[in-house]
Amino acid sequence: MRHPLLLPALAAALLAGIVLSPAALRAQEGPASAGAPPASGTSAGGPAPGEAPVSGPRALVLEPGPLFQAAIQPPGSTLVHDFVIENTGDEPLLIHSVVPGCTCTVNSYDNFIAPGMTGKVSVSLDLYREWAGMDYFKVVTVISNDAENPRFRLALKGKVGRPPAAAPAPGADPPPVPGGAPGEVG
Repeated sequence: MRHPLLLPALAAALLAGIVLSPAALRAQEGPASAGAPPASGTSAGGPAPGEAPVSGPRALVLEPGPLFQAAIQPPGSTLVHDFVIENTGDEPLLIHSVVPGCTCTVNSYDNFIAPGMTGKVSVSLDLYREWAGMDYFKVVTVISNDAENPRFRLALKGKVGRPPAAAPAPGADPPPVPGGAPGEVG
């Protein structure tokens, strides 16, 4: 069915230099399409059919994600974890810096990740003997050229175990028994 005012309105818009996107045209169709689900192959927040996808670099932290939950680690050891970052955008992802949240993390990272490729952010954490029996949560901030999320955080979480009890050296005398020597009657 033709709308009698549609053609004159479109002609006036073109003469005035106004270009309507498919999304704007759908919005003007009224409430009948307002509650309709998005077209196949799109998401509610994504581009409409016929429109170009959002461009630029996009950082995506792959499994296990931005939080690495480590197993219990021995005191005095060093925990090293490589976070894998995928560039899901259509332009190179540049990691400008990785800023530790404390002095106990040491970082190395790939500063250039091509579209569709992956790179690494490697985080090291010295687990001091004084931390025995304690939980830790350490964060680094990645600063990149991702237009949607230029600063994102990566974290290490876990527990430092207790040192094992010292075993007597082979051939050493057993520790003294409280209350006297074995076999002594008091």
